[in-house]
Amino acid sequence: MPTKPLTLTEQTRRAQLISVTIELIARHHYTGTSLARIAEAAGISKAAVLYHFPSKDAVVQAAYDSVIDAVTAHVGAAVEAATRRPTSDKAESNEAVSGEALLNEAAPSEAPLGEATSGEATLGEATSGEATLGEATSGEATLGEAALEAYIRSLIGYLRENPTHTRMIIEAIGEAPTVGDTPNAPSRHQSVAALITAAREAGDYRPDVDPSVTAVIVNGALDAIVAENLSDPTFDTTAAAESLINLLRRSLR
Repeated sequence: MPTKPLTLTEQTRRAQLISVTIELIARHHYTGTSLARIAEAAGISKAAVLYHFPSKDAVVQAAYDSVIDAVTAHVGAAVEAATRRPTSDKAESNEAVSGEALLNEAAPSEAPLGEATSGEATLGEATSGEATLGEATSGEATLGEAALEAYIRSLIGYLRENPTHTRMIIEAIGEAPTVGDTPNAPSRHQSVAALITAAREAGDYRPDVDPSVTAVIVNGALDAIVAENLSDPTFDTTAAAESLINLLRRSLR
C-alpha cells in the first residue's frame, strides 16, 4: 500500500525534529539525547514526536541521513564546478567529468570519515573561501587533479562551517545501532579513488599512481587533520589542507 504523502505541516515538523536532534546530539552526544529531550527542545510532547518517528533511533537515522545528504551535495557541487570545462573548450569536447557521478560511484549513503586513535570517528574541518581551486605554491591545478583538490577543500570547509554536522556523523556512526555506515567503509575509499583515477587518466598524475593506495593516504590525512583539530581547536586546518594538496602535487605528478 502506497505511503500517504506528508502534509506541509508534517514536513515542517519533521524538519524541525531533525534539526533539533542534530543540535542535541552535537551537544549531549547520542547517549544523552532522549525522545523526551528532543520533545522538550521542539516544544511538543513525546507522543507528538512518536507520531512522526516511531523511536529515538528513527529520528537519529533521519538526522544522520539529512546531514550526509547535505555534505554529499556540497562536495559534489564543488567537484562538479572544478571539473566543468569553459564554454570555448566544449566545442572540442562535450564531456565534462561529473562531480556527483565520481562521488557516487560507490554507495552514496556511506559517510566520509575515518577513526582517530581516541576512538572517535573523525571528519575534516577548515575555513571556506580560502585559495581558489587549483592554487598552490607548486603551480596551477589541471582539470583532473582540480577535482580531488575541490573534494579536499570543500569537505574540510563544509565541516568547519557546520560543526554540529561533524559531531552528528561521529556520534551516529559510533553509537546509533540503526546507522550501518562505518568509519572504514569501502565506498569512502572508492569515491576518492575514482577522483584519483580520473586525474591519472587525464594525464595529471603519473601512470604508476595507485588510486586505491592513494585514496587510503588521502582519507587518512583528512582524518588526522580532524583528529588534531578535535584535540586542539586552534589548529589551522586550512593550512593543513593546503599542505596536503601541495604534498599530493609533488608526489603524484
